[in-house]
Amino acid sequence: MREIRLLVLSVLFGGAFIRLFPVHKGETISDLIVGAVLSPGGFFVASAFFIAGFILQGKVIKVELQALMDREPRYILMFAHLLSIFALTWIGWVHACIFISISCVYGMISLDFKREGGRHVDH
Repeated sequence: MREIRLLVLSVLFGGAFIRLFPVHKGETISDLIVGAVLSPGGFFVASAFFIAGFILQGKVIKVELQALMDREPRYILMFAHLLSIFALTWIGWVHACIFISISCVYGMISLDFKREGGRHVDH
């Protein structure tokens, strides 16, 4: 149940990030920098929502991956996570792809392989 609450919060933060991120015409890096300079408040708030959301999303991904490695998949959580990804892509697919991909990387990095015979295991 804790993971579902984390998932709901991450969707809310991700949606706020997508809605509040200042978007101007153009898709280049220089346009992004100009948008951040022209509206720094919106950029800062959107960045804060992005960081909080991808950390929460990463925790949920970590729980899902750990459950798969333990051979006890949590199908309801995975289905709810898939629905949340679709909800975020409905709001804005480019920003949602960035949000989800960084969350996946963070979730995979935060896995603990001590039980799997990783290099930090004490023999």
